[in-house]
Amino acid sequence: MIEEESRRAFENATPAEWVVRSQESDYGIDLQVQIFEDNKATNLFFFVQLKGSDSLDVDGEVAGYRFKTERLRHYLDLTIPVMLVAYDAKSRRLFYDWVHAVWAGLDAEGVGKWHMQDSVAVRLSHFLSLESQKTVSSEVRQFYRERVGETAVLGPVTIQIVVNGGATTDESRRATADLASWAAKKDRSGKLRFVERDAEVELAVGVEERCLIWRRLRSSGRIELGSVRNDLSEPAFIAFVRVYLCLMLSAAGLRDLALELLRSIVLEESGVFSEPLLVLMQPQISTLFAKARRSYEGVELAEFLIEKGHVDAAVTLAVAVAAKGTEYVRQTYRGLLKRALGLVVEERRKATILYGLANSLRCSGCCREAFVTYLAAAQSDPDYYRREYWWSETAGSLFVSGHHRLSRVYYEVAVALAGEGTAEGRRIGALLADVLLALGDYPEARRVFDAALKDEERPIAEFVLKRWMAGFFAERFGRQFRRKGVALRMAQEAYRRPNEQQEELLSKVLPVDALCSFAWFNYAEALVQRGGEDGTGARLVTAILNWDWDCEASALAVLMLFLAGSVGDLWLMSALLDESVRRQGGGFWHALEKAIRVPAGREGQAREIVEKLREFAEKSTLMFRHPSDDAVTFRLIA
Repeated sequence: MIEEESRRAFENATPAEWVVRSQESDYGIDLQVQIFEDNKATNLFFFVQLKGSDSLDVDGEVAGYRFKTERLRHYLDLTIPVMLVAYDAKSRRLFYDWVHAVWAGLDAEGVGKWHMQDSVAVRLSHFLSLESQKTVSSEVRQFYRERVGETAVLGPVTIQIVVNGGATTDESRRATADLASWAAKKDRSGKLRFVERDAEVELAVGVEERCLIWRRLRSSGRIELGSVRNDLSEPAFIAFVRVYLCLMLSAAGLRDLALELLRSIVLEESGVFSEPLLVLMQPQISTLFAKARRSYEGVELAEFLIEKGHVDAAVTLAVAVAAKGTEYVRQTYRGLLKRALGLVVEERRKATILYGLANSLRCSGCCREAFVTYLAAAQSDPDYYRREYWWSETAGSLFVSGHHRLSRVYYEVAVALAGEGTAEGRRIGALLADVLLALGDYPEARRVFDAALKDEERPIAEFVLKRWMAGFFAERFGRQFRRKGVALRMAQEAYRRPNEQQEELLSKVLPVDALCSFAWFNYAEALVQRGGEDGTGARLVTAILNWDWDCEASALAVLMLFLAGSVGDLWLMSALLDESVRRQGGGFWHALEKAIRVPAGREGQAREIVEKLREFAEKSTLMFRHPSDDAVTFRLIA
C-alpha cells in the first residue's frame, strides 16, 4: 500500500505533461521520466529509484534512507541521471537528490563507505513538488551538459546577474545591462539567456565590497577581489567580473562559449589591466583550456601577451596549459619560453623562465637537456640551490638519463633540505630508494623505502611493490654490483637450452644482475611449472619489472596472489592491480580473462573471479594514490 501511495505521490509532484513510465526492476530502477517543455518532447530523460516508508528517518527538512552501494555505483556509470526519492507516509512528503550530486559532495571517508560497505545512508535534502519543476529540469539539463557536452541538450543556459552593495539602483541596472549586452554580442549562437529568477547560474556582484558570489545549482563560492588586488579601476573590475562569468559558463557546461568569451577579453581588453597577471594567474583558466582540449589556443593567447609586452602573464598562462597539452603544444610552449628569455633582463626572471623550460623538457623525456637547463636556472638565481624541489627534479632528470650515481647524490641533498620526517622528505625519500634499487643496494633501498612509507595512509602503489621487491632481493642477493650486459647475454643463452636446463642456468644469471627482466620472465615460468616455493614471488618480480609492456605477466601474478589469499598477498595484489590497471587499462583485463583456466562447464567460476578482482580494483583506487605532476606544474605560479 505504501509503495502504491508513494508512486501516486510522485506522479502528482511532476507536471502532467511529463511522461512517467514504469521500468523493469533492474538495479532498483522504478521509473523513467521524460521531460516535456511547452508541450514539446525534449531529449531530457531521468531514472527514479522510489522508496516509501512510514518510519522514514526525517530530521527537519532532511530525510535519510539506506541504499545498496552496488546499485549506487552502477548508477554513477549510467549516461542518464538517477534521482533517489524517499516518500514519508506520515507527512506525505517526497524528499529527493541525485546520485551524481550526492557522490560529488562526499569526502574521502564517504567515498570509502560507498566502496567498502554493502549499504550506505543517503541524506535527501530537497522537497519534490510541482513547484520544483524548473529546478529539476535545470538539474537534468546540467547533468547532460557536463557528461555529454553542450550539444546534447537544446536550449540556452539561463543566467541571472545580481548587482548589490552601496550603488544606486540605476548604477546596478547599468552594470547588469553592460555585462548582459557584452555577453549577448559575443554569443552569436543563442546559448545564453538572461532571466530574473530560477537561473542555472547566478552571478552576484558586490559593487561596494568588490566581491563576487556565484551559485550554480548545488554549489556556490565567494571571490573577494581585495585578496587579489585592492587598487583596481572600474574598467578593470568589470573585466574581472567578465572573466569569472566565463568560468561560470564553463562550469555550467558551455565550455566552448566560455573560451570564446575569454579569448575576447584577452585580445580586446588586455590594455585595461596594468598587468594581466591579475586574471591569468588563476589556475582555473589554464585548466579550462586543457579540459576543452584546446591547449594550443591557450599557448596562442600567451604568445599574444608576449607581443603586448606582458611576459610574466604569458609565461604563467602557458605553463599550466602546456602541462596538459600534446607534445606539439609543449614544443610550441618551449619556443614561447625561449622568446621570453630574449625579452627579460633581470636574472631572477630569467631563472624562472629557465626553470619552466627545464620542467617541460623533462616531461617530454629530453632529460639531458633538462639537466643542463636546471643548472642554468640555478646559475641565474642561486636561491634555487636552497630549494629541495630543484634538487629533486634535477635528480629525476639524471635518473631517467641513466646517471644513477649522480642522481643519488642530488636526491640525498633534497632529502636533507626537506627534512627526513616531513611529508616532502618522505616523498623524495621514496624516489631516492628507487635509485638505490637501480644501483643494486637492495638492503639500503629497503631501509629507505621503510622510512618513506612509514605512517603513509595512502602510499603510492609502485613504491609499495618496489619496497617488497627490495626486501626480496636483499634476502637473496644482499648488495650487488650489477653487470647488466653480462646477465642479459647469459639469460639469452639459457633461453636457447632445453626447458629442463633453463631453471638452473637462469638461477646463475640473477646473482649477476637481480633486475634482469628477461631472466625473471623465463625463471618464473620454470619455477611455476616445477611447483617451486618461490613461484608466486618470481611471478610478482616479473610483473613489476615488465608492467610497462607485459599485460600477461601482471595478470598471472595477480591470479597467483589472489589464489594464495593471505593478508600480505592480498595487499600486494591490490597494489599490483592498481598499478596494472592504471598503466595497461583494458589490456590487463583482456589478459586476465585469457589467463584464467577452468574446466569445461565451469565458465561461471571464471566470471566470478574476474568480477571479484574488478571489485578489488575499485577499492584499490582508495587505498593507493598516484604520483602527479601538478605540484611541478603550479610551483612556478606559486
